[in-house]
Order: sequence, then structure tokens, then C-alpha cells
Amino acid sequence: MKRFISYVLSMKTNACYIFTAILLFYSLSDIIWGGTGLTGVLILEVMGLSMLCGMVQVLVYSDLIFKRMAYTPRTVLLGLVLLVLVTGFAILFHWFPVDRAVGWLAFLGIFLLVFLGLTVGFEVVFRLTGRRYTSLLLDRQEGER
Repeated sequence: MKRFISYVLSMKTNACYIFTAILLFYSLSDIIWGGTGLTGVLILEVMGLSMLCGMVQVLVYSDLIFKRMAYTPRTVLLGLVLLVLVTGFAILFHWFPVDRAVGWLAFLGIFLLVFLGLTVGFEVVFRLTGRRYTSLLLDRQEGER
């Protein structure tokens, strides 16, 4: 049960990061290029997408499914799964004109920017957290001597 709660909390945290990043990017692009503004429905759509993305991220990076997969292949797998998931949401909720090549290019460009930004952001957070825990562990080990 403790392990399950740990996974759920990780999913929730990841979903919050993803939701924040998507809305930040959308808000900035809305300000720069002008747009219709954020609607309540769009926010709910992005929230649902963020929850699914957070779940996929935990499944890909934990040992629940893949026991011995290196970090880079996991990241590539995550990118591909998220691309399919986000594309499905974009088509279902009409986030861009799917009948225009420019719409697809913009969509793919935005996806890559957000994915790369989130990947770098998570990498920084995990490295800082790892250093903090290593430091705490070393302090505790020295205190036991």
C-alpha cells in the first residue's frame, strides 16, 4: 500500500508540473500571437491530459513495467507515447486545424518545445534532489561514526 501511495503521489506531482508548463506555454503564446484566451473547458482538457501524462511518465520511469531499460530509451519511449496521447487530445478537442500542414507543423513544434522543456526541467529537479539526498545520507553516515 505504501508503494502504491508513493506512485500516486509521483503521478500527481508530475501532472501538476505538466499542467503548469502547458498552461504557461499556452498563456505566453496567447499573449504573443493573440488568441481566444483560456476557457474553462480548455483548462479541464489540459488537466485531464496532464493527469494521463503524469501517469504515463511514472509508468515509463518506474520499475512497474520496465525493469532494465536505460534512461535514454525510456525518455524516447515517453516522448513517443506522449506524442500519441497529446495528438489524440488535440484532434479530439480541435486544438488546431488538422486539415492544414501549418497547423501540424506548429503542433509538432510546440510539442517538441514543451517536451524538451519538461525533460530538462525534470532532469534538473531530479539531479538537485539526488544531490540533496546524497548530502543528507553522507551527513547521517558521518554522524553515526
